[in-house]
Amino acid sequence: MEFENLIDLSHPIVPETGARPVSLERVPPPEFGFFPKDQWYIMHRVAFLNHVCTHIEVPYHTVQDGRDLAAVPLAQLCGEAAILDLTSVPPGADVTLSAVRSAADRAGGIHQGDIVFCRFDFDRHFGKPDAPKPPVFTSEAVEWLVEQGMKLMGVDTGGIE
Repeated sequence: MEFENLIDLSHPIVPETGARPVSLERVPPPEFGFFPKDQWYIMHRVAFLNHVCTHIEVPYHTVQDGRDLAAVPLAQLCGEAAILDLTSVPPGADVTLSAVRSAADRAGGIHQGDIVFCRFDFDRHFGKPDAPKPPVFTSEAVEWLVEQGMKLMGVDTGGIE
C-alpha cells in the first residue's frame, strides 16, 4: 500500500503542563557495561494517564474482555482516509446522522476499509483547562459510519464518547 500524504496528528508532550500533566524524571542508565562512564546516555521514568495527547482507543477501554492494543493488527491502523469536515457542529452539540452523512457526501463518501477522520478544529482547545465540552456523536451517526465500511475512526477531540 502506498501513501501519498502522511499527516502527523501528534501534540508535543511538555512535562508538568496541561490538564493531564506528564511526570518525567531523569534516571541513571542501568549498568549495561556497554558505554563509557562519560558517554551521554539519557533515560527517564515517565508517569502519565493513558489518555494524554494522540492515542488509540481499543475495545478493552470500555469492554472488560475486549481486545487490547497488542491484539490489534497493524494493518487495521493503516489505509485510505476520508476526512469529514464537521467544523460547523458547535461545542457540546450532538453530531447527528444528518451532519455525518452531509460531511461524508462532501468528502466523496465512505468506502469499505476507510479510516474516517472527523475534523472539528477542536485541537485549538488542547491542554486548556477551560476548554468547552466537545461535540458528542449520536449512536446512529457512528452506526451509519460502520455500516458504510469504516474500519477506524479518528477525531480531534478527546474522544467520541
